[in-house]
Amino acid sequence: MARSGRWCIVVALLVAAAGCGQQSPEDPAEAAYAAFRDAYLDAGSRAEQVALVESFVTEHAGHRSAAYYATDVIAYYAGDLGQPARAYDVVAPMLSRMTDPGPRLYLAAELAPVAAALGQPLDLGPFIAAVEVKGPLSLDDRESVMSAACEVGDWPLAAGHAEAVLARSTPEAWRADHPDSDLDDDEVAKLAQRWRATALPYLGWALYNKGRTEEALAMFEQADAERVNDYVGVSQQPLDRFWASALLREGDAAAALDRISREAVFGDRDQALPVFRQAWATVSGSEDGLDEQLWQARERLARPIDDFTLPDYSGRQRSLAELRRGKVLLLTFWFPT
Repeated sequence: MARSGRWCIVVALLVAAAGCGQQSPEDPAEAAYAAFRDAYLDAGSRAEQVALVESFVTEHAGHRSAAYYATDVIAYYAGDLGQPARAYDVVAPMLSRMTDPGPRLYLAAELAPVAAALGQPLDLGPFIAAVEVKGPLSLDDRESVMSAACEVGDWPLAAGHAEAVLARSTPEAWRADHPDSDLDDDEVAKLAQRWRATALPYLGWALYNKGRTEEALAMFEQADAERVNDYVGVSQQPLDRFWASALLREGDAAAALDRISREAVFGDRDQALPVFRQAWATVSGSEDGLDEQLWQARERLARPIDDFTLPDYSGRQRSLAELRRGKVLLLTFWFPT
């Protein structure tokens, strides 16, 4: 009798979950997101995409993807068009309407430099505290905070979170944070090292701006020894920009120019070029010849591409050397998602 009763309960729960054979109505926010996403992908211009984003995030600030897309608004209005007030007016009201503390902290960190530029500093403290109610900040969250803190000049905040990342950037700490991971020791060691390489430049820059120059320069040296570079040698962290900026302030413009050159020609040009321009103007006495200097740096720092073999769409293995044959070759790597 008891066994029969348990089966009746299970059947009843399954029927209730299925809505007695009827599908539950679709979430309006998810329906709106699906329509927005399709229109976004079909949009014919960047301006059209941003207009779609603005409409969606204004109406559905609490959607799980709203924070991610809202950064389009910040980049377009504050960056491309030089209209930070427009970006702030669209994005700032979202923060009070978002319920998930993780995405809200991410968006607040992205908006903080815009707010500071407008004279409306955005205190990240309450957003950080809301995330910490659920548990310690993730390393990704701390990187967002470090970046935002350096952008707005909150050096104690930047230093504190950089030190927290360094404390967790050991294989032992990573294992403690990810007890169910099946990564081997070498993979864990590489992950820990990457996070050390991420935190060191931020800590160095914070220390420099707190007046601890010798410690900061030593930190940059350490970060350089542990840096993680891409194929052309550009660091994945803002080390060169921070270091070059410090060298400029210390009166060594030639060393600053050398330090920032690779990032200016191959990396984040928007961030690196102002530092490169200032260093070149200091070295040469004016900005004349800036473009030629950039081209010379590109020629000096470029590296020949290594030969490789990859399958084409039919599965045939093709090498770079086979396709090149002394001709100019355009390579396009497409990653469908």
